[in-house]
Amino acid sequence: MIFFTRIALGAGLLLASAVSAAKGSPETASRIEELKRNIQSISKANINRTDNYLEVRNELQPLVNELLALTPDRLEAEKLDDVAGAWRNLWSDQEFGPGVDASQVYQVVSKDGYYYNISRNVSPKGEFTNFLRGIYEDQGSYLKIEFTDNSVSPNFYEAGTPLVQLAKNFEAKMIPSQSIGGPIGVKGVLINSYVDDQLRIVTGNSSSSTDLSLFVLERVTAVEASQ
Repeated sequence: MIFFTRIALGAGLLLASAVSAAKGSPETASRIEELKRNIQSISKANINRTDNYLEVRNELQPLVNELLALTPDRLEAEKLDDVAGAWRNLWSDQEFGPGVDASQVYQVVSKDGYYYNISRNVSPKGEFTNFLRGIYEDQGSYLKIEFTDNSVSPNFYEAGTPLVQLAKNFEAKMIPSQSIGGPIGVKGVLINSYVDDQLRIVTGNSSSSTDLSLFVLERVTAVEASQ
């Protein structure tokens, strides 16, 4: 029995080594880059579309699944250095709500346990910036999240405005704003399924939903020009 166990263990280690070697091969690296390009291209082409969520999700999901199969699993704590900073949302099948400019939705993640969704909103009363604050708690393979503040500030920031500093300024209450209520207190789950220095793929939902929404984000440092 001991002999069999050792052989089985050795076979398992050899198989794991073979899989690891395959994931690190030049062919795999090339395929990963191709998948990333395709995911970003499809997402950008549909960034302002609200009429084809299911169609785009069905197009993206097989690419995302293959990308995840080719890359090593990591705990959320191991991803934090990559996740921290500013991101622009390229596509999501979660509707952002009336008045939101889908091409101007950003997320800034702090290593201090909070993040901001920053977006351009347009209403009959004019243009404004929405700052939606959330907190996150590491649960190993996923994050527990909760929204803690939802406020608006007049106008929207011009292209080139540094996003990390913008979030820090708001956190320090240096930006005049007005609370508008909304999803304060809403809790959910967030999984950083994939992240590197260019691309981030997130799945998540609120505690009232069993369906996982998909979010595709690209690394940025500042507000981009409107599309």
